[in-house]
Amino acid sequence: RSGAFRKSWAVLVDGKLWDAAPATIPMGTEVWIVNTMPYARKIEVGGQKIKVDPKIVEAVRQIVPRRFSGIRAQRAFKPLAGGRDARGGPVPYILKGAGIASGLSWTRKEGWSRKHTAYVSNRSDRQAGEQVLYPTLILTERIT
Repeated sequence: RSGAFRKSWAVLVDGKLWDAAPATIPMGTEVWIVNTMPYARKIEVGGQKIKVDPKIVEAVRQIVPRRFSGIRAQRAFKPLAGGRDARGGPVPYILKGAGIASGLSWTRKEGWSRKHTAYVSNRSDRQAGEQVLYPTLILTERIT
């Protein structure tokens, strides 16, 4: 509702924030498009209900090769270092408590459903003190 998620998309070229026009990105570089909000991963994997469909990065990844044959697109969950999100929060976000496995699942055909009741996750990457990994679209030139 605040627009913070929409405002938190960033472009990184070879690991550095890119503020210039996209047309000026040099050939042969690795481009990351990433959302810096701490809940971006939860939205991407479908663990949090929002007004739009989840898996935003994955949907774009599937479109890129059809529109740009010379570009290779991958989706990965990457750590980020230093900076601020749209609300002024620190990037990377460090979990304050153990993460919750929401049990929510989403498919385009059936929409939202619940696979299980929510519980505190025991996965090592979801424990207090761990850095959030951010869903990232990675664009590189396709070498033929």
